Amino acid sequence: MYICLEGIKGSGKSTVFELVKKKLEQEGLSFSIICPTKPISSFNIREWIHSHFHFLRKFDWWNSWIYSLRSNKSALIALREKKSLIIGDRSILTSYVTKRIHGVSWNGVIDLVNRMENLIPLPDVVMYFRIDPNQALKRLQKRRNHLSVKKDETLNSLYKAEEIYAEIRNHKIIPQLSGIEWIELDGAMDPSDLSRYIVTFINIHLKQQNNDLHNFKGERSTSSEIR
Repeated sequence: MYICLEGIKGSGKSTVFELVKKKLEQEGLSFSIICPTKPISSFNIREWIHSHFHFLRKFDWWNSWIYSLRSNKSALIALREKKSLIIGDRSILTSYVTKRIHGVSWNGVIDLVNRMENLIPLPDVVMYFRIDPNQALKRLQKRRNHLSVKKDETLNSLYKAEEIYAEIRNHKIIPQLSGIEWIELDGAMDPSDLSRYIVTFINIHLKQQNNDLHNFKGERSTSSEIR
């Protein structure tokens, strides 16, 4: 099961994601992580350039390149671990939203992103953090160490992102994504409460998966005895 946290910037995803990781580790659950927007931890020349030449971040082509690198690298590591649970702070859906904000058609968005981020799978479950864009903006404004106001951190961009997430969930617009299960959460809630809900959800689904696997093996064994 691949479950990710999605939502507009400032919705509280990353804070809750760290709490979820901690709770899963405390419970002794084994899992992999896909964080397609996080910098690569090991040395990478493109990451080094990104961190030292800030002017490059003004160019959409550069940002697409660096984020596709991160996405594929993160996914490759997680998929190689072959664990039954993958959790993610964002997913390939974030790239769809970003490209769509820039005015690319949905067919163009999906074709471009899927070619650039060809290793990352679609999530099975999306925990969508719903929040008023005005409240999200206030959270973003409180963050420190920003070199400048990013294009996707304006009120207009936050509203657009909210609209695009709604489009993604509309199966008539994008039938390719109809297999994803969406669960809407209130991003204004206490992060601890949200993390407990997500961990409970994960435990229930993993237990169901194990039961289904056990029943499947039992059915195969019975079929073999009959033959």
